[in-house]
Amino acid sequence: MERDDLISADRVVSGSSLEECLCPICRCILWKPVACKTCLNSFCLNCVKQWLEQKTICPFNCQYEQRKSPPILITLLSKLKIRCSYNECDQILPYESLEKHENECLYQLLTCRGCEKMILRKDLVEHEKQCDLVDIECKKCKYIYKQKDAMTHDAIQCLECSMNQKLKGGQNLFEKTLNKYKRKQGLLEEQIRMLKADNENIQKRIRKLEKASRMNEFVTTRWNEELED
Repeated sequence: MERDDLISADRVVSGSSLEECLCPICRCILWKPVACKTCLNSFCLNCVKQWLEQKTICPFNCQYEQRKSPPILITLLSKLKIRCSYNECDQILPYESLEKHENECLYQLLTCRGCEKMILRKDLVEHEKQCDLVDIECKKCKYIYKQKDAMTHDAIQCLECSMNQKLKGGQNLFEKTLNKYKRKQGLLEEQIRMLKADNENIQKRIRKLEKASRMNEFVTTRWNEELED
């Protein structure tokens, strides 16, 4: 996978011993370097991460355990002067300032929010002011429309949109309240069903007890009649 954090050696304008500043994996300038605790060789952080996703040992065939790069290497890197990666930018920067500059560089290509074309950062604000496809939100009615339709979003349409938003909000509130009462109604109906089922069970038990009582009364009567005979 192509990476955008690689710094080719030909971008270096001045500095000390360049060979010692190269990553053994990508052969570009070391970026955010880390070192192997076993062999003390340094690598770009992302380079060695990708390497270890495929293999379990250091590129120099030893057991890899990460540590900070030696201070002398950090000193060497700090002395490098490097050209900005954006073609139209003529800035030459110290190693430590490169990342911040490139994140804010006026010659960085950014995507327009409307037409999605790639536009230089320095031109983006002006471009989006003119781009017909940029979304605009009306501050009054919160309606979102394309910039090309700005002239047609007049006071009457704004009022209509505002009323529609309020009606929609009222409808949502009504539906929410209605669903709440429907859930309560469902719970009440379930409780009534359970009470009816309990009542039926109680009635069955009562009938069984009454039958048992009548049977007991019959047996007692017969028993007494037999004793009298």
